[in-house]
Amino acid sequence: MTKMPADCGYNKSFRYKIRLGDYGVDGECIEWCQKNCQQKWGWTFEQKEDYSEFLHNYEEQEAIMSFQNKKEAFRFWFENARHFSDKKYSFV
Repeated sequence: MTKMPADCGYNKSFRYKIRLGDYGVDGECIEWCQKNCQQKWGWTFEQKEDYSEFLHNYEEQEAIMSFQNKKEAFRFWFENARHFSDKKYSFV
């Protein structure tokens, strides 16, 4: 894996979002972005409705990839969704 660009990565959110349908981000997704994205990208986590701040459980969150560029977001979805066909992969 190459070095993460300073303005990309964890806790960075951009306009075009894709829900990964899981509580984690696979290393393959990050590597794909490092290799294929020219503009900014990142990932965040969104808590599900029944979240309790006192009983934090990582399984009660959903990972979201986001992209500054619409074409890069669509390409990510198109090229990676087939690898995660059992999950609810979708644009936000």
